[in-house]
Formats: sequence, structure tokens, C-alpha cells
Amino acid sequence: MSELDYTKLTPLSPVVISKQATINIGTIGHVAHGKSTVVKAISGVQTVRFKNELERNITIKLGYANAKVVLA
Repeated sequence: MSELDYTKLTPLSPVVISKQATINIGTIGHVAHGKSTVVKAISGVQTVRFKNELERNITIKLGYANAKVVLA
């Protein structure tokens, strides 16, 4: 096994990412409590995808987003 150069490692290095744990986070709450806003803030992904959702400013169908969380 080759030695790692720890001075060149970054949080986004494949070696570091491969050793990160997988965490699933779900949100639940009443209408207009900010669930989609929290998901967008964490992941950068807009989960409101359908025209009628955009018109009414609500999320009707389930959304999903991946996010990388790195502790530095």
C-alpha cells in the first residue's frame, strides 16, 4: 500500500470522501414550514420541480437531493 501525502489531502479528495459515513436526513412538517428551503440550503438543489408547484410556491411531490457535508 502506498503512503499518503497528508499535506496534499483536501476535504474533497477521493480518499477522504471514500472514508466518510453516509447519513440520510429526512424532513417532515406542516405546509409552509420551510422543509424545501432547508433542503436547498444544505444541498443547493431546488426540490420544487413542477410548474404547478412553482405557481403555487409549494412542494407537492417528494423531492430528493444529495449533499456532501465536510467537517473541517
